[in-house]
Amino acid sequence: MGRALPDARDGLKPVHRRILYGMHILRLDPGAAFKKCAKIVGDVMGSFHPHGDQAIYDALVRLAQDFPRAIRSSMARAILAISTAMVPLPIATPKRG
Repeated sequence: MGRALPDARDGLKPVHRRILYGMHILRLDPGAAFKKCAKIVGDVMGSFHPHGDQAIYDALVRLAQDFPRAIRSSMARAILAISTAMVPLPIATPKRG
């Protein structure tokens, strides 16, 4: 079984190219409003990529990461929702008694 290799022209694997094309179809350019990952993944999986959604999510995250040596800039922007409140779960609290 073969693995998808990056293309020598741009360094993108086929799944990355499918994601970027799907984002182009959705008109997601740098000036557009943000969309949820599920919308992008669902459209790409339904139209272009007949594999599972986890592979598309992983590739989308890699497109959004900024690695200076791998590519000059990230091709997608990520907005992270990080909660700063640390609430202990009832399962994790020790029992007293």
